[in-house]
Amino acid sequence: MNVKIVQTCSLLLVFGTMLLSMLSVITVSVAAAPENEVYFKPLDVSVRCCEYVEVELWVNATNIQGGQINLTYNPNCVNITNWARNTAVFSMGGWTHYESRVWNTFATQDSLSGEYRIGTFTLQCVNARGESCETSFKFVTPSKLFDHTGKSVVVTWTEGTFGCNRTLDTGQGTYPSISGTHNGTITPNRTIEVQTLYTYPCAGTGGHTEYARIWNLTLDVNATWEGYEEDWHNITFDAPFSLVAGETYYYTLKTGSYPQIHHVSELPTATGWINCTRFVDAAGRVSNNWIPAIMLCRDEIRGTDVE
Repeated sequence: MNVKIVQTCSLLLVFGTMLLSMLSVITVSVAAAPENEVYFKPLDVSVRCCEYVEVELWVNATNIQGGQINLTYNPNCVNITNWARNTAVFSMGGWTHYESRVWNTFATQDSLSGEYRIGTFTLQCVNARGESCETSFKFVTPSKLFDHTGKSVVVTWTEGTFGCNRTLDTGQGTYPSISGTHNGTITPNRTIEVQTLYTYPCAGTGGHTEYARIWNLTLDVNATWEGYEEDWHNITFDAPFSLVAGETYYYTLKTGSYPQIHHVSELPTATGWINCTRFVDAAGRVSNNWIPAIMLCRDEIRGTDVE
């Protein structure tokens, strides 16, 4: 009798283990199901005042036939001047533009699966005061995607960001200071348009950058100082370029006189990180915790603007 009980318990244990394994497989299969998403390309853009830029709106989904988008943003930073629907895919739809929001609809006659461009927004920076600003493009209720029956489907809404007159600014530094050659890395968390490097001088000195090089695998730019003329705090590159969010760039800065210094090896800013890997001062001394106080921006900065 005891042998039969043991055998029965063993069979129940084996069956229970098999059942749990089957349920685990089912659970994994459900979790791995494809996810619908609506997002921007690129997710982050930046321009200077009054300039325009185009941003695409995309969908990656399974068995959808259309949708409706309700976007909000800060109208004191950006204006949406146009929406061009991708009529080759979504033949039906429309859009309405309010002061701080956009409403648009899109639909096709056939059910779609895959990645498709819904349309393209034209954006304009409207911060006329020249100050830096940023706004998110937020999908709010009642934004929806619909299947062929008109039923709404689960969606991940990925917000985009827009920057106007963005800078990467270390802020003012301190003494002690000495001229020398700075090497390190810059990793922005926002895309920044650059043509000018401003150097914060120590009070009563002519601290400046004499030579600047910024590079990685896709970018290699340099600029040379033009002497103590006009806004000598600035060094200007030949053409504007972008520091892309999430990318890492190397820099070499050769300074003159007494620039302000951050005496740390790494420094967070509102728009990214700047690190010091090696500094050799004019006397030949080597350290790794001297970051020059600088601002990377699109337009020249007057000394009186930051005093």
